[in-house]
Amino acid sequence: MLKLLKFGASYCAPCRAMAPILEELKSKIDIQDIDVDEADPVVLTNYKIRNIPVLVLLKDDKEVWRHVGSISKSDLEKEIEKASQTQIKDFDKSKELVGKYLSTDYSSSTIDNYRRKLKKI
Repeated sequence: MLKLLKFGASYCAPCRAMAPILEELKSKIDIQDIDVDEADPVVLTNYKIRNIPVLVLLKDDKEVWRHVGSISKSDLEKEIEKASQTQIKDFDKSKELVGKYLSTDYSSSTIDNYRRKLKKI
C-alpha cells in the first residue's frame, strides 16, 4: 500500500502552493500532512527532515521516493505510478547503492562507477 508523507509548515509558501495538488490526489493515495513545528522531533530525525516541503512516498512502510521542494502534479503522479508498479527489492537495491555512495569518502573513479551503476537501475 502506498502512502505519501508531506512535511511542511503553515508559513512555508511552497508548502501552501502544493496544497491544492495534494488535495486532488487524496482520492488516489493516502496522504499525511505533517507540520514540522508540531511533529515529534524523533519523527523528523528518523525521516531526516532538514528542509521543507519534503514529500516521502512509502510502499509497505518503506521509503521508495523522496522529493525536497515543490513539484508539479504531473511529475508527482508519475512518481506515484512508478512506485506502485515497482517491487520493494528494486528500491532496496538502489537505496543500498546510494547509501554506499553517500556515506563514504570515495575517489572520483569510484564515484563514477557508482553513478554508472545507478543509471542501470
